[in-house]
Amino acid sequence: MKTIYHFRVILILVLFAAGCFLISCKKKTSEAPGASSAQRIIEWAYYVNDTINFKTVYQYSGNQLASAIDYHYANLVKTAKTTFQYNGNQLISVTRYDTTNGIWYKSSVTEVTSFSGTNPAEILTHSFDQAGDEYTAYKWTYTYSTAGLTSAIWYNFSSGVWTESEKALCTYDNNKRIIATNITYNNGNEEYWITYMYQGNQITTEIDSTYYTGNLDVWKYAMEYTGGRLTSSKGYDWSNNTWVQYNVENYTYNSFGNILNYQDQEINSQHRYREEYKYEAGSGNYRQYEAITGNYSPLVTGWPWPAPVKSTIAAKAKVRAIPSSFR
Repeated sequence: MKTIYHFRVILILVLFAAGCFLISCKKKTSEAPGASSAQRIIEWAYYVNDTINFKTVYQYSGNQLASAIDYHYANLVKTAKTTFQYNGNQLISVTRYDTTNGIWYKSSVTEVTSFSGTNPAEILTHSFDQAGDEYTAYKWTYTYSTAGLTSAIWYNFSSGVWTESEKALCTYDNNKRIIATNITYNNGNEEYWITYMYQGNQITTEIDSTYYTGNLDVWKYAMEYTGGRLTSSKGYDWSNNTWVQYNVENYTYNSFGNILNYQDQEINSQHRYREEYKYEAGSGNYRQYEAITGNYSPLVTGWPWPAPVKSTIAAKAKVRAIPSSFR
């Protein structure tokens, strides 16, 4: 698994569209063709070498998420709980609770502080220690065009001042397909580029380049589709003037068109990574939750990675090559 900024493994936070929240820059509401609104996600699990490392269980009140409970490690100890606050049908804030030595405390509150139409224009997160004192804050701001998300900027708060830390800019073609994402950092020593190639409206190749203190690293992903759904992605490193494959990722779906299983097998390595999804009948609003957690990826149109469906939109979007602070 690419470790530099390739953290498309267990993303727990991305976005919502379909009348309540957004659609924009990298992911074309990544809903697989024929995916059904008759199911909503109730569980997601992450495995390394067939050993479970993480699980999240989702509970609903009507069609709205009521809580998300995280369990870690093979013994699945309960380590975190997330609750949701709404204004009518719109999710406006998320509160997370963590536990240390059996003591639960509020660790963060993330809220939408302003909107651009129905899309979030600013998302603010406050983090707290066990004593309840705020020790850090950060925010994201977003701008949009008719094609989708055009910019996402991440800020740190220090000494009473908001300081820009990272910026992502998205570029689209005349067909409103995303063709490039550029990420810059305020340290001046690091930059990231992502470019996309298409066949029709399907991304067939993604090329990623990262520049860090004078070093350039390049890799790519080649995607394969079956029946309009992404079923395979192969990763390659550019080494000694040739592409060298380092992994293969496979996706399977249920009869509703919702993703059931994602597997990542490293080449020349014994490490295997897997994600599994469980559903129940009904509709929900999971992507509202992902939309306000500070990760801009769900605002990106054209993204091919499959995701489970809640309500009429996809969720749990896969994200490639986005810096950790955008998670």
